[in-house]
Amino acid sequence: MKLKKNKILFVLPDLKWGGTQKIVSFISSKLAIKDYEITLMVIGFKKDAVFNFNTNTIFLNKTRLLFSIPSILKYVFKNKPKVIFSSFTHINIIFAFISIFLRDIKFICRESSVITSMKTYTTNSKIQDYLIKLLYPNFIKIICQSEDMKSDLIKNYNISSKKLVVINNPVVYFSNSNFNLNVKINKSINLITVGRLSPEKGYLRIIENLSQLKKFNFIYKIVGQGHHKSEINKLLESKKLLDKVVFLEQTNEILYHLKKSDLFLQGSYVEGFPNAVLDSCIVGTPVLAYNVPGGTKEIIKHGFNGFLVKNDNEFRKNLNDFFEKKNINFDRKKISLDIRKRFGQKIILDSYRTLFENLLI
Repeated sequence: MKLKKNKILFVLPDLKWGGTQKIVSFISSKLAIKDYEITLMVIGFKKDAVFNFNTNTIFLNKTRLLFSIPSILKYVFKNKPKVIFSSFTHINIIFAFISIFLRDIKFICRESSVITSMKTYTTNSKIQDYLIKLLYPNFIKIICQSEDMKSDLIKNYNISSKKLVVINNPVVYFSNSNFNLNVKINKSINLITVGRLSPEKGYLRIIENLSQLKKFNFIYKIVGQGHHKSEINKLLESKKLLDKVVFLEQTNEILYHLKKSDLFLQGSYVEGFPNAVLDSCIVGTPVLAYNVPGGTKEIIKHGFNGFLVKNDNEFRKNLNDFFEKKNINFDRKKISLDIRKRFGQKIILDSYRTLFENLLI
């Protein structure tokens, strides 16, 4: 008779486009821990899934987290997982509360952003802050994507540093992972940004800066979806840049678009650990980014794989220098190799494996 394996349960709201969905679904499908079976529970619908998932994936087909709680508890009581791993702040708060009543289970969460810096772009921040301070200490471990995220939880939410562990995001390849770094560059400069269309991503300040580069011939590709698109279009129209911008929805061929680009532009005001920047570097495309709270500064080496700037003046200066090719010589192969060495899949998966194995001793 085959013995049942112990279980580790990962929980996500859905498998729609998003950095957290991409990373957590990847980790849950690739992580292998001896004597443990890993299951991914998705609160949303299977029909909405855009990321790969393994056979141990459960879809609750619920529209909201609140409606899914009975199904979650039913699964937990029946299967008795040793560890429950959640991500997204609102889901983490619920599981931190549930953990009070399930002391035999070890609860881990992964935080998705620098919470304090995201307050400007979210609602109910006071209630959320109170619940984080009250409930997050119930987690046995909290995974932070960046050092800034760790510092924020210690300084502003009084979380013990002993509960916090920094594990960066890995490079996760899409279907076209066999890419050629020797790309023929077109006559115009090809710029690109990948990310949801929301205010904290800083598209408006990117466009303001681009509007001052009219003497250069460029095409700016924006890959993403979101409610901020109308505001972006209004500014493009007022700056007479509509003919220079191409919008694309999210696609599994993102590496193809990145490798055809000359420069990735990141205008974000806050980041967790930006997957799009990793993807850009893995195909050798350098990045021009603002030095903001989050993990961007842990990826970008100024002058080697891009530029890290403090303000709009520095953004425009480095963009101008790039267009004019002043003292700039990015080696796409070296950029890709460096990212593989620092954030390769095996390195990050080993960090997760070590964390789980130490908890399960």
